[in-house]
Parts: sequence; structure tokens; C-alpha cells
Amino acid sequence: MSTVVFLADAHLRGRGDRNQRVLVEFLRSRRAEPGGIVVLGDLFEYFAGRSRRAAAEYAPVIEALRRFAPFHYLEGNHDFDLCPPALFLPPQFIHPGPVCLSVQGVRLLLRHGDRVAPGDLGTRALRAALQSRALRWLRDRVLPDSGVFEFAMRFADFSRRGIWPGRGREATEIQRWMRREMKTQGARAGVFAHTHQGLLARAPEGLLANPGRATPGGSYLELASGHMTLRSFPEGNILHPGPLPIDPSCRTTPTPPPPSTTNR
Repeated sequence: MSTVVFLADAHLRGRGDRNQRVLVEFLRSRRAEPGGIVVLGDLFEYFAGRSRRAAAEYAPVIEALRRFAPFHYLEGNHDFDLCPPALFLPPQFIHPGPVCLSVQGVRLLLRHGDRVAPGDLGTRALRAALQSRALRWLRDRVLPDSGVFEFAMRFADFSRRGIWPGRGREATEIQRWMRREMKTQGARAGVFAHTHQGLLARAPEGLLANPGRATPGGSYLELASGHMTLRSFPEGNILHPGPLPIDPSCRTTPTPPPPSTTNR
């Protein structure tokens, strides 16, 4: 059976980004199979709407991803309002929010993970503003692509200087949300991102998994033959706890406490 790789949170910054070159080589080293990749958001530091500058900066990544088309892409809080043709994807393969999908015959609940903490009002307000009709119109039709791209890069740097109010409980809240929705929707595993912390653990509802950050020293997830594995990026070494079967009947191991979050 084929292997599906889950990637997230690389926050690539363009052609001059060393991490981008590493990710491109990683993608090129994989066997090209339709659906062999699932992106869980924030692969790019900024990619929104019809940005020609972003498309040019990320062209090597998009071309490497094209080998796996059609594949599923869940939008994050740095890459949203994505234009399907820019990623060579049909519209139904780009998901702006949580979605339940059958992957290798396994029902998975997928979500990037932002805006889940009830107290994270700052992120919610910012996202609502960025996706308002007025700012979308300015972004796509009036403002220069290069200027918007450069501003977005600077703003991303600025936003990491301090912790946004309400974001301290993100890891806890996303796990709580995933477990509740997995039970409701009959998913056998819940895969999320956004916290930048790799995770693979059992819960009474099934597996909880986070691919971590797809940059050197980070991690990714692999699904093959009904087993989920957390691996080091880009080497592919198996990380703790090793391959786990996706079996909701295994209810003996409690979910470990979530790690502390970092600025994103």
C-alpha cells in the first residue's frame, strides 16, 4: 500500500530560504503518487489570494508538490484564500477549515488548529479583518503584490516578538476539540498542526497526531498500512513512540500533557 506524508508549519519565506530548498529536495526524493501528500497549513509564511509575488517565490515548492496532485491542502493562518489553479488543485482539495476525509480507507479528522482557543480573540479578529471583503479586494486588485508580500513577512516577524493574548492554551484546546469531534464524526484519528510540536499518542477516541514543523530538526507524519509514524525531518528517522496502529479500540494509554506553545 502507498504511503501518505503529512506536512505542516514550514513557514517558508521564498527562494532565499534555506529551509525551502531542504523541503523541495525532500519532496523530490519521495515517490510521486497522487494524494501522497497532505498539507496541514502554514507551509508558506505568506500566501493569500492571487499573489503573483508569492507564487513566484514559492514556484520550486509548488512544482515539487505538483508531482502529488491532486492532494489535500488545509489552509492555515499564514496561507489562506488559496487559488486552486496556483497549486494545480481542484477546488474541492483545498479546505479552509476542519474536514473529515478517508485516507487509505481510514477516516481522519484534519484541522490546522488556529482559532480554536476561546480566549484567542486577537487571532480571530485579525483573521476576520484579513478575510473581509474590503481587504480581499485591496489585496487582490489594488495593492502591489510585492509590497503586500514584503509587509506580510515583516508582520510575521513582528508577531513573534510576544505572545498573543489567549494563545497559551492552544495545545490543550485543540486536543480537546479534536477528541470531541473525533467521537462525534466517527474519525479513527485526529491530525492537526499549528503548535509546531510533533505528537503521536493514543486517546480513548483514537490517535491524536501532529506532524510538527517541516524544517530541519523538525518532524512529519507518515501513514502506511494502517499505521501512523512520527519521523524526523528531513532524515525520516522514526521518533517516539514508533509506528502506532490506527485502532480506536485501544484505550489503555492516556494522552500525555500537551507541550508548551511557541509564537506562530
